[in-house]
Amino acid sequence: GVWVSGEAADALIAALRSDEAPPLETAELEIHWCTEESSRQLGSGDGLKFIHRLEIDIEGESGLAFLNGVLSGPEKPSWKALALNVSNEGERTVDLAIWTALADALGKGRLSALESFLAQGDNNADEEEGVEGFQLPPSSHESEGQEQRGSEFCKVFRSLNFLILSQLRLPDVGLTDQDLVWLGEGVKEGNYPQLSELHLGGNPEFG
Repeated sequence: GVWVSGEAADALIAALRSDEAPPLETAELEIHWCTEESSRQLGSGDGLKFIHRLEIDIEGESGLAFLNGVLSGPEKPSWKALALNVSNEGERTVDLAIWTALADALGKGRLSALESFLAQGDNNADEEEGVEGFQLPPSSHESEGQEQRGSEFCKVFRSLNFLILSQLRLPDVGLTDQDLVWLGEGVKEGNYPQLSELHLGGNPEFG
């Protein structure tokens, strides 16, 4: 595959979508970061149906644009394998929107090609300044009396089949006991038959 970042990633995506591009049948890309427009195009697959494997790091507004592209496309992305790495940008409202978009994309079956998923929280978040890191927002569907509400992300994730998912890493994202119950149910039901690596460290809210 090809690893690119920043302006190089934008230039490559524009070239692949141009009328002068060769009739590619398959491509593998590793994208570290690109602009919001390029991210949206990658997510929607607009003019990029030949990308069969995509590894991408997303955060902030460009990450949200990628997920919005995934959601707004006319059909499920054509990827055969997706390695998705998500991290916090520092703006809490944007981070919350990313978690919401992830849950929506999962629920609509748009991310069924997940091969690996990493959501990297910040274990050095400064509580004195109110910095919460990349924390999972609680599900809005849980009863208010429940002590530890689980997240919508984990609630959706448990019931989906990811046939090629081999790595699931959720360090420092504020998982609760309820989240672990849901993830455990997904494992027990055989929804992730290829899962070989599960990392849940740095989550003090459970146990």
